[in-house]
Amino acid sequence: MELAFPEPTAVYRLTPILKSNSWAAEWLCQTGQEWAGTRLLFELKETGGKTQLGFTHADWKTETHDFVSCSKVWEELMLRLKLVAEDGTLGPLFPGDGKTS
Repeated sequence: MELAFPEPTAVYRLTPILKSNSWAAEWLCQTGQEWAGTRLLFELKETGGKTQLGFTHADWKTETHDFVSCSKVWEELMLRLKLVAEDGTLGPLFPGDGKTS
């Protein structure tokens, strides 16, 4: 799978890491100067009758400007996902791009 971000244009190749738990998904980043070797982890948990999505971008080698920037982008994307899941509100994936998918 490939994951792309628009500005600056960046495309990352991801490979799934097999898990026995059907409530979790883990991807290994194969490309990108700072992303290579990092993992994207998604986990669903039931809490109080509601489903909660946990997300971690793990195994960064060092905390650089890209690490901080990436953390902010993931936060924004997770908040947008929350809005869609809770009330169907669609908005641009990235401010100013006008695209909703």
